Amino acid sequence: MEDDPDQRTRRGTNGGKSSPLSNGVAARALDTVLAAVKRIVADVRKQGDRALLRYAAQFDGLAGASSLRVTPDEMAAA
Repeated sequence: MEDDPDQRTRRGTNGGKSSPLSNGVAARALDTVLAAVKRIVADVRKQGDRALLRYAAQFDGLAGASSLRVTPDEMAAA
C-alpha cells in the first residue's frame, strides 16, 4: 500500500516518534497565528493606512511615514 503524503508529513521523519505535527502542537500554533492575522486584517480594513503604518513600525521597524516616500531619482532608477 502506498504511503499517504499527508500521513507521512504528520508522522515526520524522526523514526515514528511523536512530532509537533502529530501531537497537535503545530495545529494549535497555527490557530494562534491565524487568529492574530485575522485581527490585523480586520484592523487594516477598519483603520486603513493608519493601521498599516502602525504595524509596519511594530513588525518592520518603519521609522515613520516619510520613510515610505520615493524620490524622483529612486523612481527613475526603478
